[in-house]
Amino acid sequence: MVVSVVMKAIVYIRVSSEEQVNGNGLERQLETVTSYCRQNGLQIVQTIKDEGKSASKGKHINGGELGKLLSAIRSGTYRKHALVIEYLDRLSRQGFEQTFAILSDLRKNEVELHEAKNNRVIRSLDDLGTGILTIVDAYQAKEYSAKLSERIGKAWRKKRENVIRGEALTRKCPAWLTVVPVLNENGKVETRKFQKNAEMVAVVQEMFDLAAQGVGSLNIFKKLNGRLHGLSRSWINTTLANRAVLGLYKSANGDLVQLYPQIVSQSVFDAARLAISARVRHNKKVRGGRYNSDRVDNLFSGLVYDITEGDPRPMHYQRVTKRGQVLSAEYLRTEQSGDGRKPHSIRYQCFEHEILSFLESANWKAIAGSTESDEYKHAVAQLEGVLGEIDKARRVIAHKTEAMEDPALDMATLKVFASQIAKAEAAIATLTEQKEALQTEVDTARAACEALYTPERLLELVRQADSSAAYDLRLRLKSEIAKRVSKIDMDFGKWQAVITLSNGFREFVLFQH
Repeated sequence: MVVSVVMKAIVYIRVSSEEQVNGNGLERQLETVTSYCRQNGLQIVQTIKDEGKSASKGKHINGGELGKLLSAIRSGTYRKHALVIEYLDRLSRQGFEQTFAILSDLRKNEVELHEAKNNRVIRSLDDLGTGILTIVDAYQAKEYSAKLSERIGKAWRKKRENVIRGEALTRKCPAWLTVVPVLNENGKVETRKFQKNAEMVAVVQEMFDLAAQGVGSLNIFKKLNGRLHGLSRSWINTTLANRAVLGLYKSANGDLVQLYPQIVSQSVFDAARLAISARVRHNKKVRGGRYNSDRVDNLFSGLVYDITEGDPRPMHYQRVTKRGQVLSAEYLRTEQSGDGRKPHSIRYQCFEHEILSFLESANWKAIAGSTESDEYKHAVAQLEGVLGEIDKARRVIAHKTEAMEDPALDMATLKVFASQIAKAEAAIATLTEQKEALQTEVDTARAACEALYTPERLLELVRQADSSAAYDLRLRLKSEIAKRVSKIDMDFGKWQAVITLSNGFREFVLFQH
């Protein structure tokens, strides 16, 4: 009696994009290869899937399940098995060389390749017919991938052009936008565009302005709650990190593409993110206590240091409470150092009164013209040096280029001159990067000095900053102070504060104790 041996089969199916993963590509392939195995007496022992893996770029082999399968085949795990696929392009779209390499591995390790849709078995490439068909299939698969990439590229370029004209690519949009239809002359929908919700745009812009000034999400929520239309505090946190306000959309592959109308400038977005980052602890939690009420309690947060002895220690605002009841006492207290140094404190109202009195009475014109900051001088000196090096390199290039025009020069000299020109050009590229960075430093330092020439806004706010001042008024005052004051060093041995302004000018304020 003859006992027939049923060949065991491994089924491999693949789709190459997130869109196909969400469609019916895998199900269709599985149905095709399963039917083929049933009709040809193959016993399926394993089904392997690659979802969202491109064969034209080899991602299904490098990092995909097919790569693991081929490694197992090369180790001899699947000898005398059949590998069943829908089409040859499920294995490769990288041309016939790559395809032949895979087929060669299968043949060497006694694995038959079954192409279900064409009802074809590839056991060997030695016969002319199989070789020609395989080459044609591999070539067509590669050409298909190239044309598909080209079509997708053209489609996205067209979409980007449409975005520039204001067309909406999706009906999904952030809370400050809506998608509205655009009708043609026949009254039919021709396209759709994003439309700004003026009220919500103003809310989002105010959120970023407040965040850039150091206000936490809780107090932003309190301030804007009546205008958020049910949106939560977590929405505020998410939006403050969302580059959709810059008009950007994160695509499936992680790229940022311009999609929405921009409603917040890059500088304001960066300032808000910087302020938020400055309040994050090592455990990734946002530091609390800066604005713990509807009033900006501390106008000088992050500026005041205790320099009485040893290294400077930050001073923080504290309220004295008893059994949950807030007493009238409010202090600036030295942060504990852990090294045995005594912490100090001063009544906050006294401190604020004296510092604001100095800011109001200061001769700002004299202060502004008294000196340029050390940072500004240093940055200018460095910038001048770099500009000099760039000019020197350019002169080398001009001189060597002119010299190379001499027809009497031999080849060796020409090569030396060409090398010197290339070296000078590389130096210019590096120096140009340094120049741009230094120019930014100079502009920043100059802006800090220029802030001292325009104290009118500060003085206007100082004169209104009594104990009943509104939250947003004190917030603006705090922002104006931060523009002009670099730090305030408190010496409790002398009971004096040393105010260092943005241009390096220092002034002393004495306290009674």
